[in-house]
Amino acid sequence: KVKNPTTLKVVGFFYALLAGASILKVLCCLVALFSISAFGEDQESEKPASYSYFSIGTERINYQETISLGNANIKTDTTANNLVLLSGGRNFISNSLSFSINAMSTLYPNRVTEDWRLTNSVDIPADSDGDGIADTNLTFSPQTLQSNSFTYSQASTQVLMHYHPQLWWSFDAGLSYSLGTVKRSSFNYNSALACDSSKRDCSGDNVVEEIFGELSIMTGASILLPLSHKLRMRLSFAAGLPLVSRIENTLYPDLSFDSIEGWNSQVTSALMYQFNENISLGLAYDFQYQFKARQGKTVSTTQQVVYIPENVRIAQRVGAVASWVF
Repeated sequence: KVKNPTTLKVVGFFYALLAGASILKVLCCLVALFSISAFGEDQESEKPASYSYFSIGTERINYQETISLGNANIKTDTTANNLVLLSGGRNFISNSLSFSINAMSTLYPNRVTEDWRLTNSVDIPADSDGDGIADTNLTFSPQTLQSNSFTYSQASTQVLMHYHPQLWWSFDAGLSYSLGTVKRSSFNYNSALACDSSKRDCSGDNVVEEIFGELSIMTGASILLPLSHKLRMRLSFAAGLPLVSRIENTLYPDLSFDSIEGWNSQVTSALMYQFNENISLGLAYDFQYQFKARQGKTVSTTQQVVYIPENVRIAQRVGAVASWVF
């Protein structure tokens, strides 16, 4: 006889995902999951305890940029591992309403090597005799055009309100603000397509910083479930759209890029073991996906159009977490 149908259906849902089940099967599992109450009617009258948490762990950040220059398609795909700190908590106002504040920050960004690759073959007009007139073509095959040092750091704060149709799950909505920095240095140009020494400084000694700030509106859902007498699971999903965005790059100190075209999503989870009424310890896992579309601005002095490339940031964070009620 199954004593805990909630636990069985939660485990079944994640098993379906891992087994590569069809979307229809996963939806059926979700319907089954949200059709049950984990606490029972007699507990609905008791307001849950509010809690705070603290987590320290590692972040695996994958950063991608894609650039199209004429017929040339250039891409960079870099992965860095950083130490991160996560903290926050949830405060229950009533049985049906709570709010949470969650913060994340990079403790120390590790430096890695970033490679910019030409992904297709292109023909570039060239001047062979120095008269200033293009009279031939140079053919470039797929290759690494440029290498440089790369660091990525970010801090974010998320404030959400939670409406609980039942105590164990909620609809969520709120705001999220993130501030990040990408720093590049020690440039090594491997091709004239990356840097023409007759037109610019190709020494590679400069440092380029790109700072981005973004305020987004978020919405999603959360689950708070007891898997057993001592074991608890927290799971939430949120997706959002930027309301305000600003990017600045030290290569163009007089320009700012303010397009809000993009989106982001995040899954957060924690598996907690309750040692006593107040203290729980466990493991936390976060997955975050952020997309930002290409945007361009015109330099007023030269009328040259410069671009911030389309970029994708994928972060996975794992750490030990401590939680306490208050």
